[in-house]
Amino acid sequence: MSTVAIHLIWTTYMTWPPGDSRGHWSPLFDFYGHLIDTGHKLQLPDNHTKHHATVLAKEPRKVLPPNEITLVANTIGQLTNQIAPGMPGETQRQSDAQEKPRTTSVNTTTNPTANNTPPHTPGMPGAISKKIQPIEGLRIHAAAIEPTHVHLLIAPINMELSKLVGRIKSQTSSALGALPQNQNRSRTWTAGYWKVFLFDEPTTISVQRYIEQHNQRNGLPPAPFHWIEPI
Repeated sequence: MSTVAIHLIWTTYMTWPPGDSRGHWSPLFDFYGHLIDTGHKLQLPDNHTKHHATVLAKEPRKVLPPNEITLVANTIGQLTNQIAPGMPGETQRQSDAQEKPRTTSVNTTTNPTANNTPPHTPGMPGAISKKIQPIEGLRIHAAAIEPTHVHLLIAPINMELSKLVGRIKSQTSSALGALPQNQNRSRTWTAGYWKVFLFDEPTTISVQRYIEQHNQRNGLPPAPFHWIEPI
């Protein structure tokens, strides 16, 4: 069975620690597995666990303001090898005319948790001047960059997912760390990430819409970044 797409999520540092009062429930869990209906319970709130995580935390929680959300979006755009329209050296990556795989159902998950970002405008605060080496084959069907977490829906890629997510988190963290307001921070993201493999197109489109709704709730277009390639 071929993978049609992969849904990736990660959070900013200490904005959803272990034992958090929200637990690990989100609409996403029930969307994928109808877990509530079948009686599952995932990482319920626990004050002792949360206190322990807070004591171990090396820095305060990180929430991305609008200019940093823009910077994260621009950095991801460079990693996809797509340049914003109207920017010097503009190129448009040619889309591969490959047939979409026809497969059937289901998804698998790992790890924890699961909303605002203005579309890129050349010259906005947070624009990037330093050249970043693109990630070969990185194609993103949907994205939402929120103050406390990131959603990406990506096409299958010939790269180990942990290395891919590590590269995206590292590049965006480095870009953010170069800002004056972050000179005393060394952590932007929580360690780890959450992933779901999607094996059929209807489910993939549903997940794409789920991510797009995050942007629409914040008054943005469904696909607010030039580097998004919707299915």
